[in-house]
Amino acid sequence: MRKDGIGYLPDFKNTVETVKVLLNFFKEEKGTIELKYLLESYFGKKDISNNTVRLLQNTLSNYGLIYETQDYVYTVTDRGREWIKKGGEEELLMIIHEHVTYMGELLLELEGNRMSREEIQERAISFCGVKFNNTDITRRLQIFKSTGMVNMNRQKKYSLTQKGRVFLSRLELDVESQTVSEKQNKADQNAIEKEKLFIIEKQNEYNIIKNLYKTVVYYFANRKSNRSVDFDAEIKSNIPEIQSVKADVLIYSVRENKKIPEFIIEVVTKETRNKDFLEKLFAYQRMGVKECWMVDYVSENVVIYDWKNGIFNIENINQKIRSKNLPDLNINFTSLQEK
Repeated sequence: MRKDGIGYLPDFKNTVETVKVLLNFFKEEKGTIELKYLLESYFGKKDISNNTVRLLQNTLSNYGLIYETQDYVYTVTDRGREWIKKGGEEELLMIIHEHVTYMGELLLELEGNRMSREEIQERAISFCGVKFNNTDITRRLQIFKSTGMVNMNRQKKYSLTQKGRVFLSRLELDVESQTVSEKQNKADQNAIEKEKLFIIEKQNEYNIIKNLYKTVVYYFANRKSNRSVDFDAEIKSNIPEIQSVKADVLIYSVRENKKIPEFIIEVVTKETRNKDFLEKLFAYQRMGVKECWMVDYVSENVVIYDWKNGIFNIENINQKIRSKNLPDLNINFTSLQEK
C-alpha cells in the first residue's frame, strides 16, 4: 500500500547518491547510534535528534529498501541489494513511485503544463484526494529535479523535461489514484447538480408561496374581512425557547396593537420538510396558533393541524382543501404550481 508521506532523506537534492550511501551503510545491520553518526560525519548534519534518525529509518523502510531485524536495528532488503548493484536512477524512482502516492502522477500533471508548487498542491487534492503540505510537494520536486526529470524556470514554474517524458512513458501509473480522481470529479459534478436542483426547488417553492399569498389575500379582500395576511412573515414570540420563526403565509388578527397569529400555511419541500415538520410545527403549537396546514409537495398531501377544534387530518394535495375555522376558504394547491 502506497504511503502519502514522502518521508525524510538527509539530501533530497541528490537523491540517488544519498540513497546509495545509506543502503551501502545498511549492508550490515546498523542501529540508531551508528546512523546518527553517519548523518553527522558524512552528511554534515548537526544536533540530529533520535526522532529524525527514526524518521529516516521509517522512510527507507517505507520505500521497501531496508527492514527492521530487531528494535531500531535495520539492514538492506533484497530489493535494496539488487538496486545497489544496478544503481540506476530510473529504477530508484520506480521503487519510490511504487511505495509513495503522487510521484509518477505528478509527472503526468506536468506533461504539457507549467505549474507552480501551489498549483501542484491544488491539483493533488483533485487527482488523488490528498492535501499535501509545502514540504511534501517540495521534496517530490527535489527528487525529480535531482534526476533531471523536471526543471524550474525563473517564475518558479515546473515542467517536464524530455528525460521526464521518456521515463513517464515507461512508468505504469497507479490506477487507484486515477480512480480516486474520477470519483472526486464525479462527486464534484454531483454536488454541482445537487446545488442546481436546490436552486430550482427554492425558486419553485417561492413561486408557490407567492401564488398562495395572492390567493389568500384575494379571499379576504373579496369578503371585506378584518384579518390580515403576511407573506414569509416573521412571528415574534414571548416563549423563551422560541424567540421567533418565519411562516410562509401567516393569517392574523390585530388586538390591542398586537398581531395574533391565527392560521399558518407552510409549503413543505424535500429540503425543508425536516425543519417544517419538527421545528416550525412545534413552535406554532407552542405560540397558540389555531390552525396550521403543512402543504407537502413531496408526499402530495396536506396535513392539517386544527388545534382550536382538536382535529388532525390529511388531505390529498390534488383536491380543494377547506378550512373549518375560515368559512369558504378552499385552495387548490396543485394549481399554484401552474401559475
